[in-house]
Amino acid sequence: MPAEIRYRPATPRDATIVAHLIAAGFATYRDFAPDGWNPRTPMQEEPEVYDRLSRGDVHARVALADPDLAGFTGWMPASHGRPRRRIPGRAHLWSLFVAPAWWGTGLAADLLAWSVSGMRESGYTEAQLWTPNAHARARAFYEREGWAPSGITRFSPELGLDVILYECDL
Repeated sequence: MPAEIRYRPATPRDATIVAHLIAAGFATYRDFAPDGWNPRTPMQEEPEVYDRLSRGDVHARVALADPDLAGFTGWMPASHGRPRRRIPGRAHLWSLFVAPAWWGTGLAADLLAWSVSGMRESGYTEAQLWTPNAHARARAFYEREGWAPSGITRFSPELGLDVILYECDL
């Protein structure tokens, strides 16, 4: 594993490599997903990643360990309903994925800290994220980092899994 990580803002041109990282992360969900569950593919992820990275209200960062993408995080204003309406004072951690070779190195905590700092500096007072209810590793990580489960769960049709809402005061 390379010792040095280089960070930079994510752009729409990163959509393909970010989609591959996210899909690889989703593939690890097989460890806890029900039999017959299939992860989203890079082809399914790329259009949404591109669209989000093209928006002016999405803040995202890549962590590069040349020549590979080691991690990615992105956040934006929280919203709900159809049509989407912003939740005043609340930010949403849209994505945080780290390549398995970088698990346990502190990279995920660094990326999360960058997102939380950006939310706070942008004037948000609280944050939210959704993670699979059965994803014990992710849930333990977020709880170590000061996030708390809200107790609100729902089925995510995009993931095909139950997800739980985590919250954090900024």
